Amino acid sequence: MKWSRTRKPIFFLFALVLVFVAGCKAVGGVDFNRVLKQSLEVTSAESNNTIELNLLVNEEASEYMSEEEADLLQLFAHTKLELDQVKQQDDSHVSLSGKLKFGTDLAAGIGFKAAVSDEKAVIEIEGAKHPFVLDMTGEALAELEGVSLAEGLGTAQAGDDQSITAIGDQLLDAVSGFAIDNLPNPKNLSVNSVNESINGVNTSLYHVHTELAGQEIWDWVKAYVDALAADKAGLNKLVNGIFEALASDPEVLAALGLPDPSGATQLDAPTQEDIVKSFSGSISDLLTNLQAELAQFESEQAESLGQLLGPETYVKADVYVDRKFDVRKENIELSVKPTGDVKDSLFPLDGLVLTVGSERWNVNGAVQADEPAAPDDAVTLDETDLDQGYKLLKQFDENSIAYDILKNKLHIGRQEVDLYADDYLPPIITPKGVTIIPLRDTAEQLGAEVKYDSKTQKIIVVDEATGTTIALTSGSDTVTVNGKNVKWQFPVTSVNGTTYVPARSFVSALGAGLHWESFYEDGSNDILVISREL
Repeated sequence: MKWSRTRKPIFFLFALVLVFVAGCKAVGGVDFNRVLKQSLEVTSAESNNTIELNLLVNEEASEYMSEEEADLLQLFAHTKLELDQVKQQDDSHVSLSGKLKFGTDLAAGIGFKAAVSDEKAVIEIEGAKHPFVLDMTGEALAELEGVSLAEGLGTAQAGDDQSITAIGDQLLDAVSGFAIDNLPNPKNLSVNSVNESINGVNTSLYHVHTELAGQEIWDWVKAYVDALAADKAGLNKLVNGIFEALASDPEVLAALGLPDPSGATQLDAPTQEDIVKSFSGSISDLLTNLQAELAQFESEQAESLGQLLGPETYVKADVYVDRKFDVRKENIELSVKPTGDVKDSLFPLDGLVLTVGSERWNVNGAVQADEPAAPDDAVTLDETDLDQGYKLLKQFDENSIAYDILKNKLHIGRQEVDLYADDYLPPIITPKGVTIIPLRDTAEQLGAEVKYDSKTQKIIVVDEATGTTIALTSGSDTVTVNGKNVKWQFPVTSVNGTTYVPARSFVSALGAGLHWESFYEDGSNDILVISREL
């Protein structure tokens, strides 16, 4: 059984940017509604894409941040994702290469390659010792996406994947019709005929330019909600379309808890007309309430709205459409630069600028994606335990950029255990002034394994991260650390059935440190913090 993924993942992102371009009326020979609907129906294409994010950092930000925080913010304040040679063969097969760049001059970067089929995905990351493999079938992917095959829609999917895909297509058609047909045209919209180079080929295109700035964005949103609320016929058609799509498979209706009118035996069972009327009424009420909430927000938060939607908050789009109304090229820019209190609330940022660019060719043509080939030494993510950051670090070359960022910038190898004085298993300060802590709870939070050897009657702690093995005996202050006997501050003790060990002795053996912190303002030390960096 193949797990059906979200349809057309690559093209959906770029379809969204057309929302500000599409409208009810054609301009300059371009039917924008048709363009947007066709963009949702793309099943294959080749493309190059870029996504660039600039976080506008406040000049005084570093004064209120630690050096580590400031360096991290500067590193990721300017990031750019480049996707090259994207080959979308169909809904299940895609391959690409790319690079993630970051830093003030975008000099640092991590390259990667990926190939996906309905069976598996193979991902190569620059600096990784081995490729990563992800199973694209069955329970593993379902769990990764937060869905269990044993519940919800699992039964229907297991029975008929093609049926589920068909239902998804029908739902998309129903929703897109209502959502797209009611899109208003932006005020600033122009269309010109141009020739542009697409993948090195001179192509005749319609150049669509549009922009919305400041208050125009709010007015456009209100106009869209008003259009949706006023279109009662379109809403009924939408709900009818959704219900008919779901009703094509009774198992789907049952999974969603909806009645199946076609199989109803009770005289008072709801008909399809009853169900559609009920759902249409509910959605209509939601849209009416949304209109009221927008009006209330505009009235009560006029100052904040004006600060958010100032002249430097805008959306600009240049979209290039061919004579078949397929989108071939896009350049989109979103700027958010508020003023006043709204700007202050974003500190340490003053705003952001997001730019998206793409060009595509061979749209809905014959495209052959690279097959995912997994070498024998590949790391199978579904079968590899990467629950601790240090385990992921081990997958990368220590001299690589990826390793440096993961370890020294993101500190994914850093571990911290907080033990609260009022917790069920609290740290305890003995009369001798020695703090003792629950062994298993602490060790397992650090990723170590705790087991009992019945033959030697010893408790064994195995810490894979540091290669440390500790053997302890209840009631004794002498332990064995990596084969050597060591005397600890306090004997291993049982407290209400829970094994406790001296805190400083134990964490030191695992290469960690500890200190007390206060949770309350009275300055009392009520949190024992244990930390280490691997």
